[in-house]
Amino acid sequence: IQTRGNIVIQKTGKVSGVTLRCHHLTVLGELAGSVECSGDLVIRSHGKIIGNVQCRHLRIEKGARVEFLNPVHAATATIDGQVRGQISCTGAVTLEKRALLHGLVRTSSLVVKPGAKHTGTIEMVTASQS
Repeated sequence: IQTRGNIVIQKTGKVSGVTLRCHHLTVLGELAGSVECSGDLVIRSHGKIIGNVQCRHLRIEKGARVEFLNPVHAATATIDGQVRGQISCTGAVTLEKRALLHGLVRTSSLVVKPGAKHTGTIEMVTASQS
């Protein structure tokens, strides 16, 4: 599925086995595929993201529980839910107060708000390495 516009997967929606190429993607339902966003990827649901993920800004909303089976590549990321996986950002990763992150984080800047938790490895890199 390819568009220059925005895609919203509704609560009852389920997308699997395809690559979504779009500007902004908002996931309220289920996604089991690859994602290439020129804009923001916002996840407000629970589930496993099976494919590769590339986006400008990754946002995991409050209450979301997400497992990434492949590394996520983004310019920046804001996490306020539960995430398991590997995240690589050229810019900042922000863990909001309800964030619970398990896994490897590669970033040039990390912001951890009071209450946020991370279990795993953090690699601080220059912007050109991630």
